[in-house]
Amino acid sequence: MFDEKYYTQLPGGILESFGRLFKNELKVYVYPLQRSPTDEIQTIYDLKAKLKPDLQPLYDYLVGRGSFVQLDNYNPKFLPIFSRDVLKRIASGDESWDEMVPPQVAEIIRRRGFFGYKKR
Repeated sequence: MFDEKYYTQLPGGILESFGRLFKNELKVYVYPLQRSPTDEIQTIYDLKAKLKPDLQPLYDYLVGRGSFVQLDNYNPKFLPIFSRDVLKRIASGDESWDEMVPPQVAEIIRRRGFFGYKKR
């Protein structure tokens, strides 16, 4: 979201984009990130250090006004699950994706053939 390459088509760049996005009190609810079970959990408070220095004041402003809200009621066992991994497994026929989603979701994916799912 804070990569300026995504906003080159706008005359005002990232500032114009964020101005449009957050103009009506939009809030982005942020789930913690843990890339692997051995990595530290990342929150909105850790992200600032990874931003380019010239974008940090913008980030501080958005966090300060409540545009980014850290979700604290999360289940740690779900943190290593990424949707892109689930989608790849579904498309490749790897049935291990089933354990990565709620049972009701797995049933709908199978029944409707979502995301390239094919009965094996």
